[in-house]
Amino acid sequence: MKYCIKCGKPLEKEDQFCVHCGAKQPHIEENSHSIELNDLNGLKGRQRLEVNSNKKRWSMKPYLISIVGLIAIIVIGFAGLQSFNAYKRNHLTPQEITDIGATVVDEHMSGCTVTYSKEDNQLLINASEGSELYDKLADILNDPDILDDPDILNDQDSSGELKTVKNSLKKISAELSPKMPTSLKDVNIILLNPANSNRKLYVASEGKITYDFTKADDW
Repeated sequence: MKYCIKCGKPLEKEDQFCVHCGAKQPHIEENSHSIELNDLNGLKGRQRLEVNSNKKRWSMKPYLISIVGLIAIIVIGFAGLQSFNAYKRNHLTPQEITDIGATVVDEHMSGCTVTYSKEDNQLLINASEGSELYDKLADILNDPDILDDPDILNDQDSSGELKTVKNSLKKISAELSPKMPTSLKDVNIILLNPANSNRKLYVASEGKITYDFTKADDW
């Protein structure tokens, strides 16, 4: 169905002249018109797809930006915390180091006093008289076998109570080192002779232990 271009009355599609007013009608090629309409519709469809695609991309951007921003905040926050902890650790006072050392020592050796010398970078452990540690050390030092051969104290394959004491010192040294200021990580953990606190018995550093009882009159 088509309509007259002049009077607007309905005509058959094959009419070249209006049967009502006689006006000549323009010739319309149906196939080319259909093709043009199809092309136009296809273009509009592609444009709609592109618009929808762009909308989806833009709608995702805020989420991506938020995720990247959150990751950046976490990384910066972690780095800042690490730096703060390092700064705090590197500015510990001798008393703070003493307190930290006492906490670590108490986990492995109870019944002793702990002091720290920053000048010598030494943490001194002195068994309190009457404590379990004091009695244990006294028994070790009064052992007849050790009295006959003090070199047993330096034996790396020690057994019994002596081995327990030496293992505890190794653990204390290994745990305390990373808690110390960077420049003081090689702190010496010194177990004093309970019979003479002016004498060293063992020195532990960085997880290694050394016997330091060298004179007979130290007894």
